Amino acid sequence: MTTKQQEREALEKIRNIVADLGQDSYIGSAFEGCFEIAEENIDNDFACSMKQRAEKAERDVQHFQDMANFSSNRLEKALREIGRLKKQLEAEQEWRDYEMKENVQQCDYEKLVKQSDTRYLTDEEAKVILYNWYGFAKEKIIIHKFVSTYQINRHRQIRNTGMVDRRPAYNATDWNYIRFDCGGMSYELYNDTLSFFIY
Repeated sequence: MTTKQQEREALEKIRNIVADLGQDSYIGSAFEGCFEIAEENIDNDFACSMKQRAEKAERDVQHFQDMANFSSNRLEKALREIGRLKKQLEAEQEWRDYEMKENVQQCDYEKLVKQSDTRYLTDEEAKVILYNWYGFAKEKIIIHKFVSTYQINRHRQIRNTGMVDRRPAYNATDWNYIRFDCGGMSYELYNDTLSFFIY
């Protein structure tokens, strides 16, 4: 049986032979990394090979791929279950459209704007009406063209669901609509009646 010293000497000879072939030699390429493994084997009484390391690396890659697939499948299953529970919760909560009864209802606004002789007002036209009819300072008026929509559930919880069109509209002196803010207060003008807009 050879000693460690004999193995080191043999390794050095092999290393020199390969080195003499040049950096671009085929054998040198094949031995890349092998000398380091051989040194570790001698120093630590191992019997490892480049082939063993490559096979282990391949097994590790396959293991991680299997774990990734397993996790992906579990995630997809969890997402499906979350979706199912959301639908179940949605049905249980009984959400329905909700409008503050103090404000102009969307159906009333739509009835106004659908009339053939109703027209939308520019911001400036709306401000002139508010100034002439109620004395609001035009430079302080902010015209709103949209209002938020809401839903309410059986537990009286409210959620915002989007926005709807509420552009200033005019048909006659007693059939009109303007949603605006002025001086930190929120208002609606509807059919020549001015009222606070409630959030």
